[in-house]
Amino acid sequence: VPTNVSRVGSNRSEDDKKGCTVMIACELVGSQIIVPFITMTGTCNGTLSRQFAKWEGCSKVTFHPKHWMDKNGCCLYLDWL
Repeated sequence: VPTNVSRVGSNRSEDDKKGCTVMIACELVGSQIIVPFITMTGTCNGTLSRQFAKWEGCSKVTFHPKHWMDKNGCCLYLDWL
């Protein structure tokens, strides 16, 4: 069990409308996969969004009410690259 880690969003249920979108890119010349950009179901500036803003993981996690990659999400992705 990892230390100094708390579980966030632990409500477990099955819902076809909840999910995530994962953007995976690769670098053509070096043949490397770039770390993923993940859009999960949630409020853009909600509790989970604020908690993941401090996350030190290698991928970027953002939130959208329908986990879609919309115009704002695409701009965030391009800025993150």
